[in-house]
Amino acid sequence: MVCDRNNGRIQVFDKDGNQLENWTHIVGRPYQIVKNKEGDYFVSDGFAGRVAKFNRNGEVLDSFECKKMIIAHSLAICPNGDLITGTYQGGVERWEFIAR
Repeated sequence: MVCDRNNGRIQVFDKDGNQLENWTHIVGRPYQIVKNKEGDYFVSDGFAGRVAKFNRNGEVLDSFECKKMIIAHSLAICPNGDLITGTYQGGVERWEFIAR
């Protein structure tokens, strides 16, 4: 999966690099995507300050907003399920147990 924020989509590819789908319903402008150990995905919309959780079929499971993460360019998941966001301005935020 590849975030294409300029076109507001996530591009889904197979392991050989063939494009399978374009998801435009996940989030407005996807900046980063990560996968937790359960197989769910998290994508940040840094423009809107939002993170969406979805499954491998593209179904949105949850989302949350926080204006403190405007321009969130990076995401990481801690072993305990906390989500870390890194912003364009150099800020880092930890969101407890979001990625479970």
